[in-house]
Amino acid sequence: MTAPMSGKKIAVVGAGAVGAVLADALDRAGAEVSLLARGAHLDAIQRDGLAFDNGEDIRHLRLFASADPAELGPQDWVLLCVKSPSLATLAPTIAPLLKADTPVVAVLNGIPWWYFQGVTGPDAGRRLQSLDRDGMIEAAIQADRVIGCVIHFAAALTAPGAVRLGHGRRLILGEPDNTVSPRLHALAESLLAGGMQVEETDNIRAAIWTKLLGNAAANPIAAITGQTPDVIYGEPGLRSLARDVMAEAAAVAQAWGSSLTMDLDARMDLGRGLGPVRLSMLQDRDYGRPLELDAIIDAIVELGAIKGLTTPILRALAILARATIAADRANRKA
Repeated sequence: MTAPMSGKKIAVVGAGAVGAVLADALDRAGAEVSLLARGAHLDAIQRDGLAFDNGEDIRHLRLFASADPAELGPQDWVLLCVKSPSLATLAPTIAPLLKADTPVVAVLNGIPWWYFQGVTGPDAGRRLQSLDRDGMIEAAIQADRVIGCVIHFAAALTAPGAVRLGHGRRLILGEPDNTVSPRLHALAESLLAGGMQVEETDNIRAAIWTKLLGNAAANPIAAITGQTPDVIYGEPGLRSLARDVMAEAAAVAQAWGSSLTMDLDARMDLGRGLGPVRLSMLQDRDYGRPLELDAIIDAIVELGAIKGLTTPILRALAILARATIAADRANRKA
């Protein structure tokens, strides 16, 4: 059976670990996939292809890759797989990829810039200052293009041009207006055909918050301490801290009307099951990259403040994580 997006032109913007997993799946489903990448990773892909290790075999994907969106040209679909600190700068540059009806799948960690798009009531269209202060993302990617995506797999860039899938293949897709649309179903069917485990939801925000509770707790703790989730959720003191962080974030979620899909202890046990993997913020610290504190912590703090909730533990973690990165930079210069 032919996948719905077979033959469609699909650009993966940000062909790092997460982008490579999805590029592999869509390539398997017969799509015409191209990659927007940069630096040594791009050089390696252009020279040798993208080496994707799925835990069973290594595929060498020969996909067109460039640092220039204009070289990729207009696309039928765009998958936006970038870290939040670079999004405001990147978003205006992807205009050459967008036809009038090109959907943009936002494959992001944390609270997305589009959180208040597709909703009704007094908060419709609200812009979070922690995510899109000047409205550059909102202006570059129109609301009707967006499809939300929450991933539940672990992958890592092991070398320029090489990615390894470490754990899981699950992702959740949802429209900001909570409909299950034909385009959403087409994307889900194609990713399923490519080997992913896909859920279509009519409540993408609940899925975002359920994952975010773990990210808000474990990621900054990992970046500060260097520990992996089996330790963070297994050592009693760290587990207690993580639970307090989750409870603080859950209160904000509930204030905004989002019910979680599992309780806090179950969410911690799920995280512990990842084992000794290096979480994304710890990987970013390893490589000297900015941490995604804006989407994973700052946005929760901002959302809490709007509802009159204080979030002292989240604020403290953000301060400590930023101080840790500043110390790393100073040590590298010394």
